[in-house]
Amino acid sequence: MKSNLLIIFCFLFLPLCAQSIRPEFKSQGWSDNPVFTGWYADPEGIIYGDEFWIFPTYSDDYSDPAVPPVLSPLQRKLQKNTINPQYLKQTFLDAFSSKDLVNWEKHSSVLDVKDIKWAAYSIWAPSVIQANNKYYLFFGANDIQNNDQMGGIGVAVADKPEGPYKDAIGDKPTGPFRRVGKILQQNTEVATGAGHHSVIRIPGTDEYYIVYHRRPLNTNNGNHREVCIDRMFFNADGTIKPVEITFKGVEARKLDVVPAQTKITAIKVGSRIDVSINDNLFTQYIFSEDEKYPFFFPVNGPSGFSVTSMRNSLYPHHSSLFFGCDRVNGGNYWQEGLERGQIRTLRAEIKESGGDKVVIENECIKKGDTLNLRYRVLVHSGDTKAAGIEEAFKRYVTSDK
Repeated sequence: MKSNLLIIFCFLFLPLCAQSIRPEFKSQGWSDNPVFTGWYADPEGIIYGDEFWIFPTYSDDYSDPAVPPVLSPLQRKLQKNTINPQYLKQTFLDAFSSKDLVNWEKHSSVLDVKDIKWAAYSIWAPSVIQANNKYYLFFGANDIQNNDQMGGIGVAVADKPEGPYKDAIGDKPTGPFRRVGKILQQNTEVATGAGHHSVIRIPGTDEYYIVYHRRPLNTNNGNHREVCIDRMFFNADGTIKPVEITFKGVEARKLDVVPAQTKITAIKVGSRIDVSINDNLFTQYIFSEDEKYPFFFPVNGPSGFSVTSMRNSLYPHHSSLFFGCDRVNGGNYWQEGLERGQIRTLRAEIKESGGDKVVIENECIKKGDTLNLRYRVLVHSGDTKAAGIEEAFKRYVTSDK
């Protein structure tokens, strides 16, 4: 009798639905499906540098309940609009990173409603992108039921992939889109409810991975979803083959780090030329007729702040990058007023742009002298991946009339 009671007692305290973790797959170099523990859905997969990242929706408590969120009065009011108490659990987003698709590190609460003043619940379906040296996270919030309720699609921004992501503004894409067929669906021998996927492509290859959620066979709870990864393959015509969902997942795969290509571009705006590196402003070449000489300002360092100054008092060579010269024939071409001497631009043109360098050709005249000056300015990326500025001078004598 004691034995029977003990069996019943143990049975009652076993989880009614748990994820099937298969350590034998990981020991053989496979990811296993699910790839990490917990009830998660809507996974967004992406590569940042030499790491794989997954940003999923928090679907349900797996073991310990989630920590209750810190809510403002507005957020508490908004939570009263929910049509499902389950949605009140979804007030944050976790993220996971991996070097090889097999071993995953959890980054808790990379986004939290405490940092999104208008979002209160139903933080769903993340999507991420990197641009302008920032990381952007798109998400849905508040599961609005009509246009009078506050909510919709937002975007938060961070300085690094693991956040924290802070509030910003957002938008949503439009079609049209053409339905071709199903590429992902359940397999009653593996899992149900397969869907809401994203795709990772290994840069420079034809290797594609599909990251998706599904429900294990031992549950009918719609919130018990888990994140899985399988390979994606294509037909000869470029269409996607139906995905085979598996238990073992994908083989370990490390990323080869390819140095990011530097793209340097220039655009002429009035009496200046803006030079950008990977769409970030590096410098402006200024050649206004109201200035003493052509010069660069700003010249931005890695921090985004200029390493030169706009006005240089008596000693411009101490803090600026400019194209003046010393006193010649009684004129002063780097100090004092314009009446004492000026290097004035006759013509400034962009000769090269869009690759690893920008070439600017500037033809100048020394006001009050017979000496013209033509030079080319080269803004380039060197071996250190930092931008440099060089100049090549050509002088020629012409009439000052």
